[in-house]
Amino acid sequence: MSTSGSQQLFSTNVSADLNTALEARTKDPLWYLARQWQLGEFEAETGGLPMQVHVEARIYPLETCRVGGRSVDVSAHAPLEYLVESEPTGPTVRPDGWKPSALEYGFSLSTDRHKMEARGYDGRAMDWHDFSLTLQGGSPGEEQRLEMVPGQLQIRGVPEPRFWEIEDREAYFDSGEGAEPNILSLLLPEFFYTDMKNWYTIPAPMPSGAVREIQDVRVVDSFGVVSSVDPVGARSAPRDDPWSIYAMDLGDEERTNSSTLLCLNTAARVGENDLIEEVRFLRDEAANLVWGWERQLTGSDGLFATVLEPGEAIHADEADALASTADLRFRLKSETARSFIPYLPRQTAGVPAVDGDIALRRARSSEAYSSKNPQYRGEIVAESLYLNEEDVPRSGVRVRRLHRFARGSDDEVYFWIGRDRNIAGPTKKPKLTFDDFLPVTADK
Repeated sequence: MSTSGSQQLFSTNVSADLNTALEARTKDPLWYLARQWQLGEFEAETGGLPMQVHVEARIYPLETCRVGGRSVDVSAHAPLEYLVESEPTGPTVRPDGWKPSALEYGFSLSTDRHKMEARGYDGRAMDWHDFSLTLQGGSPGEEQRLEMVPGQLQIRGVPEPRFWEIEDREAYFDSGEGAEPNILSLLLPEFFYTDMKNWYTIPAPMPSGAVREIQDVRVVDSFGVVSSVDPVGARSAPRDDPWSIYAMDLGDEERTNSSTLLCLNTAARVGENDLIEEVRFLRDEAANLVWGWERQLTGSDGLFATVLEPGEAIHADEADALASTADLRFRLKSETARSFIPYLPRQTAGVPAVDGDIALRRARSSEAYSSKNPQYRGEIVAESLYLNEEDVPRSGVRVRRLHRFARGSDDEVYFWIGRDRNIAGPTKKPKLTFDDFLPVTADK
């Protein structure tokens, strides 16, 4: 032991027997009991674990799908994407459910008791949260009774229940890395390390393409105590915050319904084939308009039409001509490629709107284009005479028409032409300028 500086004592186990170390004995169990009493862990807690769950429910199969002005019987085997997205045959190719002003699909599903209205389905990954629920009268449905054994909820990074089991080190919820600490970064570790053992899951199978109403859930714990479990957020009066995870919105009412579960008969995977056309709607704040850029088009020969990239000059020699300061001419507006169709803001009210009701109206970039000789060449822009101003964010919108296919539950393959909407991402815009002075030698 050193006599200078700090002094430390280290214990060393010189025994060749590892049994004592592997026992991991608690040296002071009374101290642990005192801490549990001090933290209130002995107050009004039975400590029972859920051993069995009894569920009573009713099943209502989906019957009809209303797309546009027509109703289609919902098949138990055909994917819902095929019923909703398929383009009709004939002179018009716009699907009945496609809303060109909002660039999304709109349709509804019905059972004998429920009506689900789709909101904002963008052609990608249809799921239950795309619908709002409306209850209506009807038959009581098919009764379903389930008895299940609950299992512990497992998520990557949660401490393992056994003492000597090696845990997954890929996820740490209490690490100091990542975003700036906030209240959520403090609650998340507490949830995972303290409350995770209080969450259980049960396997509750239900048929695809149906709605299930939960009537009663009873839990039997290890002490034989039977408890009824109410759905999360079950209230009859409107709430200050109507949002609730895993709960369907009740139409326009500020309430949610956690007792109704929707299982859609969607495709396990939708395959994508040849692209027909792609249009990007881009905001141009400097020009105070939105560009509808027909980025890719398929001609009658089945090949993509040649379109100009954003920012590509119409007159290649214009830059060289600007080097000369000889005779100048005035140019009111610069020219843009034909593939860029402008959308101008227009008030939607009959009188000047005081609340800012604005729609985007399709226009033209040159007088050479008309209704008989339109500037657009694709179907997406042709259908979208007006666009909702709020549906074109600053990041832009990308809309595609493409061939799709999926396999139904009856192993039959379904082919159709569908659409999807996504964020456009960073994209250059045409360099539109006004009131320029150019040399006379420049192309006009």
